Amino acid sequence: CIVYYVLTRGKHPFGPEMEREYNILHDRKDLSGLDHFPVAKELVNAMISKNPKDRITAADAERHPLFWDDHMSLSFLQDVSDRVVKSNSFILCSMMESKAKHVVGEAWDEKIDESVLTDLGKYRKYKFSSVCDCLRVIRNKKNHYLELPDKAKSALGSMPSGFLRYFQSRFPELLIYSYATMASFYTSNYLEKPKDSKSSIKSPKKNIDFGTFDRYYSGLSFKRLENLAEQNRMLPSRGWWPKQQVWALSLT
Repeated sequence: CIVYYVLTRGKHPFGPEMEREYNILHDRKDLSGLDHFPVAKELVNAMISKNPKDRITAADAERHPLFWDDHMSLSFLQDVSDRVVKSNSFILCSMMESKAKHVVGEAWDEKIDESVLTDLGKYRKYKFSSVCDCLRVIRNKKNHYLELPDKAKSALGSMPSGFLRYFQSRFPELLIYSYATMASFYTSNYLEKPKDSKSSIKSPKKNIDFGTFDRYYSGLSFKRLENLAEQNRMLPSRGWWPKQQVWALSLT
């Protein structure tokens, strides 16, 4: 509640004082004050779950993307894009695209400056309703930033902070959505959950390379990873969401 109070300059997630106790008892929280800041909204929501067992631990909260620096956030988006291309997995791609309308809209090119879009079609085609293609643009522009025309650099801003803000301001859901979706696959990279769900996951499976994502997820409790996957599962979907048992099958 304190985090929400600070970030919203005085608002309470359970409403005005006269209604607060009733709202707490009936789990009627209102986090709309952070609709513009989905990364923070996800953390606050995890902190105030009605069931104490479902609340994020302090150790997991410390590793939340809200506390990543700009370089780490940008690196994560690039790693997600590279992983999607590398795996060539139907299930991974389907999961990434299942909430595309919610995350990037139906025509994300309309949110991008013309100077940035100019040379997009030179080397490949992009689908402007695709999460994966939006991530690919971020990845490609980041890797070829020095080669961009001055006008495009000016629009995108300096690396990494200005560049990251450019895309986060246009697609505020992209980071936390990608984080939750990849958490599902990172979890499936392990043979079994620990006896204590609050313990960190161990024993990586062979034949599935998710080492790149250790820096983002290593040390998180299995419970936290499960909750991230479930949050994404409950979002409105235009496609389907596979059962946990088949997540790893497409990656072996």
